[in-house]
Amino acid sequence: MCQRRRAQTEWCRRIWAEWVNSCCTHLEGEEKVHELKDDICEMTPVAMNFWLCRCILEIRKQDKSQYPPKTLKCIACGLMRALKNADRADINFFSDSLFHQ
Repeated sequence: MCQRRRAQTEWCRRIWAEWVNSCCTHLEGEEKVHELKDDICEMTPVAMNFWLCRCILEIRKQDKSQYPPKTLKCIACGLMRALKNADRADINFFSDSLFHQ
């Protein structure tokens, strides 16, 4: 993987981890059933499905403004690359029926 792509993937993983750390303080109800980890590669597909939807809806730039849709897709692609790099290439957010949300 080229250095630029690797940096983009790590940026996406950091966004995920920062979001996890910001929302972990107020988990309740069904959220506690789906284990949330700051490394998406360590999660079950069912938990990923639950949390990825919420993450994409809630993540914000540092100035608290929303990311444009194209950037949100790039973040999802970066997280998929991270999964592939961690030998979890069997998961695809865009085509697996599990990720229908």
